Amino acid sequence: SMRLRLIPVPPELHEEVACSWVLEGPAPLDRRPPDERLLPCAWPDIIINLGDPILCSTEPGRWRVRPDAWYEGLFSSYFLLRPTGRLRLVGIRFYPGRSGRFIAEPQNHLAGGFVPLDELFGRAGRDLEADVRGAACPPQAVTRLQDFLVLGEDLDHAARTDRAGDVDRQALAGELIDDGEALDLLAARAGVEHEVVGPNVIGPERGQRPRP
Repeated sequence: SMRLRLIPVPPELHEEVACSWVLEGPAPLDRRPPDERLLPCAWPDIIINLGDPILCSTEPGRWRVRPDAWYEGLFSSYFLLRPTGRLRLVGIRFYPGRSGRFIAEPQNHLAGGFVPLDELFGRAGRDLEADVRGAACPPQAVTRLQDFLVLGEDLDHAARTDRAGDVDRQALAGELIDDGEALDLLAARAGVEHEVVGPNVIGPERGQRPRP
């Protein structure tokens, strides 16, 4: 049977976070358990899977593996979950409309899906997942997730900087350093301004090549 544990929320997060939680369940011994049906919810979560892969279905008959660490936005209809083995999830649930302090992406862009944390936070999201996985026990993993939010006042800036680095690499690989229009297009697709793209590669002025 599944077991849900609530972990105290630190005072710094009381206005945004409704609860922090751990959900655990053993692997089935002889047969696949019935699929879990989750109803629409206005309370978004950040979730990290410390157990076996989980399948999800938002369309009848179509299943896909959930990311290992994701932001679960608002759903307007139910979806199905199918654990493949041992269940061990840790998460933070936000009050409706309160995750914007940490996630600048508009909620309507995140609705109806499971968004990997590295897409939201860049390198910081990947580091968070590794840090949480290194915890000695699930409650400690939740504490590390809470600390990430408490200390991460500039998470959106970190993600933007990471995306700017991606634009740098694409520009260099495609030999687009001198092509202002192409740089603007790459930056727009990445959600960053061209002025902040490539301070160490493109330079403050468009067309400046890296120093030897």
